[in-house]
Amino acid sequence: MNILMALSQLEVTGAEVYAVTIADMLVDRGHRVYIMSDTLTKPTKAQYVAVPFNKRNYVDRIRQIVFLIKFIKRNQIHVVHAHSRAAGWVSLFATRFCLIPMLTTAHGKRHLHLSSILIKALGDKVVAVCENVQDQLVGELKVKTGRVEILRNPIRISHLNVASKCEDDAEKPVAVIGRMSGPKGEVLRSVVKLLIDEFPNHKIAVIGSHTESLEVGRSRQNVEIIGHFEDAGDWMRRSAVVIASGRIAAEALMRKVPTVAVGEERAIGLVGEQNIEEALRSNFGDIAPTRDYDNQRIVEGMKAALDGYQVSDSVVARVEYEFDSARIFERIENIYQSEYVKRRKREIPVLMYHRVVRDRSEAGKHGIYVTATQFRKHLSYLKKNGYETITFKEFSLEKRFDGNSKKVLLTFDDGYEDNYTVMFPILAEFGFKATVFLVTGLVSNEWDHKVGDEPSVRLLSRSQVEEMQSHRIEFGSHGRTHCDLTMLSEGDLRHEITGSKVEPEDITGEGAVAFCYPYGRVNEKVKQAVRGAEYKFGVATDSGPIPMNEDLFQIRRIAIFPDTNRARFSRKVRGDYTFKQVRRYLKKNSAQVRNGF
Repeated sequence: MNILMALSQLEVTGAEVYAVTIADMLVDRGHRVYIMSDTLTKPTKAQYVAVPFNKRNYVDRIRQIVFLIKFIKRNQIHVVHAHSRAAGWVSLFATRFCLIPMLTTAHGKRHLHLSSILIKALGDKVVAVCENVQDQLVGELKVKTGRVEILRNPIRISHLNVASKCEDDAEKPVAVIGRMSGPKGEVLRSVVKLLIDEFPNHKIAVIGSHTESLEVGRSRQNVEIIGHFEDAGDWMRRSAVVIASGRIAAEALMRKVPTVAVGEERAIGLVGEQNIEEALRSNFGDIAPTRDYDNQRIVEGMKAALDGYQVSDSVVARVEYEFDSARIFERIENIYQSEYVKRRKREIPVLMYHRVVRDRSEAGKHGIYVTATQFRKHLSYLKKNGYETITFKEFSLEKRFDGNSKKVLLTFDDGYEDNYTVMFPILAEFGFKATVFLVTGLVSNEWDHKVGDEPSVRLLSRSQVEEMQSHRIEFGSHGRTHCDLTMLSEGDLRHEITGSKVEPEDITGEGAVAFCYPYGRVNEKVKQAVRGAEYKFGVATDSGPIPMNEDLFQIRRIAIFPDTNRARFSRKVRGDYTFKQVRRYLKKNSAQVRNGF
């Protein structure tokens, strides 16, 4: 995907660190990422574009919107992720004009004034960095609960030096870490004064930007003003106690350094099992409904820390989970894809065929076929309209919106012999690819023939599979005996799923990446078994979320029937067909509810 991060800042902020962390992970995953801001202080793998979002008069705003619209179109941006109100305001108008989604991360409380109520400028989805931010968005700005999700500041745990604290210093300092400007600076300056008064004999290190504004204590021998230091983690490990908020407090706890959380709004005190929930809810004191400072919490926390307090493993584990950048990144990337699909009302169509017969007389009563004439018309439509057929092995969630937007997956269930005698030559004629899901433990369609009036039809032989596989046909698994997997014991379920994976691999020499559920019947137990067998995809029929990325083990498909003529086929491959199906279903059921059914 092509992603734009937009933020307004004139100095380093937590929003910048957040944006750069996610941007670099996106680049590593193969996405193309741009960061647009007034300034950028952190190194990044993304491409930086300077835009003065902090120029807020109406003329500048219009210029910024026009610039952003042109940038989005020129670089084929799929989603904009805003990290501040100023950037969000511009992004909202540009994304609505360009018909792409906008995601906002709310890093703090929003100032309440008329414009923020009339135009929330939050876009399609809002990420709150803590519960108190979420509460304000829902309670005061009336944002719908379903649009807000809590994802904390991402920390790349693997990049932290979490070795045990240094034992070299005879006297370990108390490290006060944070920005010394604005409201947070006022708080930290008062904390330094408090420490000087209450702990006059203990060494204090003040680390952060704008320390030039900190006059108090410069003449005191126990106060060392370090200023901005790129690797604050080194100071954390060397310190007896860290006083900080936000991601700095979280990093200190991950390093098992006793941490007294003091933020812009609240003094939490020494963080432990008894107050970890309060600390997380307020982003370690930075965000609260009202300002509330109790210096006694700071003093008591300091005394306990200096008296040998140890950060518990349970607190470390909780903080690592909440701030784990890998988990947060996976969710944000998923939101990007889902919101793009929903905004554009487009998803790659996965078409479900079964048999392709020469004549209707060869077909049974179940209607799971198309004729060779119909099939040729379907492929002719795809060819003339510039569609590209792909297989599951070629399918990439991250890149499915890049390049040719007309992608389609052709799938064939069961592996009937006419897939070789009829379907395969027509497919080769058009140079298209397909995926065939094999029933591997049977030689004919016993599941239909023995219980109904369906004719007995042979399934593909080993030699036929080998020939088709050498000509761009992919093979997946459809179970060994085409049974309802939801009714099986764990042992039988494993036999059906794992067995049907090994057999195609033995024939083709390639691992099957997709499993197709017989009859489309699937539950969480079955999906877990498919995951455990190391498939990458699980394919259903007409169940599952519309955006594929939301559940790769219940991918929706669009059924192709004998009555799927060229006109109906064209509607089914446009990408919005499933949206219309679901809308019709909801409308129909809403009417039934109104009529008392």
